[in-house]
Amino acid sequence: MENLLLGLKRVAIFFLIFIGHIGLSYGETSESSFSLKAGMLFEGEFYSDPPDAYFATDSGLMLQLNLETMLAEKMSAGVLYSRANTAVSNDDTVINTYGVTLKAHINPDKAIKIRPGIAIGYQTIEFDSSQSDNIKGLGIGAFIELLFSNIAGVDVVTELGFITQPAGGNEDIDLTFAPIMYLTGGINFGF
Repeated sequence: MENLLLGLKRVAIFFLIFIGHIGLSYGETSESSFSLKAGMLFEGEFYSDPPDAYFATDSGLMLQLNLETMLAEKMSAGVLYSRANTAVSNDDTVINTYGVTLKAHINPDKAIKIRPGIAIGYQTIEFDSSQSDNIKGLGIGAFIELLFSNIAGVDVVTELGFITQPAGGNEDIDLTFAPIMYLTGGINFGF
């Protein structure tokens, strides 16, 4: 697990340096934006080994912060933080994701912009009970974002996507989960 964390840190540092270089190189296309979204993480299930069993997760509140910059006319990259509250077997649980995103910008000149993308990051899962240490793992997701330009002076954004954890755990267990859907909405500020 230590190697996974070290590898993710190296990828994130390289990615941020790359974003900075590309953003400075392209001049006119180096527009950046910040978005704040809130919504719901839907029900899903975790797989744990041991005990080689699936555990249902409840739906809960999800918050997202995104900072991105344009790489080219129709492509942006950025960093994200996501926090999702859920419960597993009546144990309050928080999923934190620190990652990077890559988005395509379809019809960027229209009032409604379509921006599909992918996300990859370092994920932690914190359980309220003291029965298990926190889980660390690889978070992967995909999403489609709709941005409604200049609604009452603000850009409104909504996002439908999923999060997964194909690898992760702690010293005691391996914990993974298949895609769990979410829906968020909020505001986007360009600068």
